[in-house]
Amino acid sequence: MDDPLDHLVSIGDVSAPVVSKIAFRLGGDDTSGKYPDGKTESRSPDHGYFTDTDVSLSSYSPAYVLGEEAIAYDFLGNFKPGSSAIDIVAEATDRVKAGGWLVGVKSIGFEVLPGYYSGSTIGELTSFDFTGEFTQDPVNGNKQTYSSLSNRNLVRTVYENDAQSPSQDSTQYFHTVTNTDEDGIVE
Repeated sequence: MDDPLDHLVSIGDVSAPVVSKIAFRLGGDDTSGKYPDGKTESRSPDHGYFTDTDVSLSSYSPAYVLGEEAIAYDFLGNFKPGSSAIDIVAEATDRVKAGGWLVGVKSIGFEVLPGYYSGSTIGELTSFDFTGEFTQDPVNGNKQTYSSLSNRNLVRTVYENDAQSPSQDSTQYFHTVTNTDEDGIVE
């Protein structure tokens, strides 16, 4: 896997964006938790993540074992059958100024290259670019408003929020970077 920091671009501030965690989740587990109070999402503990690594692939650190033959584990350590439908979840943050609050990144994406095993490549994709209006709220005439930025039905596409990837305002932003159709709109 390429170093994600090679592809992150500063917006003119002095603090570079940081990717502190990359995880691989079962694609079918991209579900929202329950909203007991109508506002706060409970963090589902049953989403399966691939955590096993292959130490024989020393040039890839860590080399995660993924796919239908692999095993995924939920937050409680229960195993779940593997799948070829895989989501990439990355914790990525930035700071507008040194020592300032953590904020989300301006854009995020990924690239798949053939590695140890030969295979096809996926060119560099920008999953989300948070420039201009990126949440088009149909209730508000397809315009972005303050309420659309806090609408869980619109922003849940971008951010994971389960027991293993707990997004939280001003501290942690776990992006589901594979949730994209490359049109620049969160839908």
